[in-house]
Amino acid sequence: MLLELFLIFLKVGAFTFGGGFAMLPIIQEEIVDKKGWIEEEDFINSLVVAQSSPGPIAINLSIYTGHAVAGIRGALVASLGSILPSFVIILVVVKYLYQYRDNEIVDNIFKGVTPAIAGLIVSAVYKLMKSGNMGMDKLLMGVLTFIIILVFNITPIYLIITGGLFSVIRYKINKEN
Repeated sequence: MLLELFLIFLKVGAFTFGGGFAMLPIIQEEIVDKKGWIEEEDFINSLVVAQSSPGPIAINLSIYTGHAVAGIRGALVASLGSILPSFVIILVVVKYLYQYRDNEIVDNIFKGVTPAIAGLIVSAVYKLMKSGNMGMDKLLMGVLTFIIILVFNITPIYLIITGGLFSVIRYKINKEN
C-alpha cells in the first residue's frame, strides 16, 4: 500500500502544473473515486484543514491522506511522492533550461500552459461545489468572497477568519432553534 500511495502522489506531483488547487481534481479522482481511501465528505473536510494550515495545500493534503491511509509512514511516503517531481523539475530547469529563459518557444509553452491551469482550478471549484452540497447561501458567500478579494484586494486570511466566525454564529443560532 505504501508503494501505491507513493506512486499516486508521484503521478499527481509530476503531471499537475499550477500548484495545489490545480491538483485537487486529480487527487480527488485517485483517492476518493478510484481507491476509495477517503470518503468524499472527509476529502472536503481535509481540504479545509489543508488550506487553513501553513504550507502548500498539495503537501498538506498528501500528508493528511497518507496518514489516513497508512499512519506516519503513509504521511511521509505520500508527501515525498508529492514533493519529488517538483524538486527534480526545478533541478532540471536550473541546470538546463535557465539558459533558454528568453527563448520565444519556451515563453510560448508557458503561455499555453497558463489557461490549462486556470481550467483545472475552475474544475476543482466546480467539483467541490457539486460534492459539497452547496446551497445558495454557501454559493453566495463564495461569490462575495471572490468579489471582495478582486475589488478590494483584501487578503484571504481575513475572509477565512470572518467565514469561520459566521459559521460558528450560524451553528449556534441553528442549535438554539
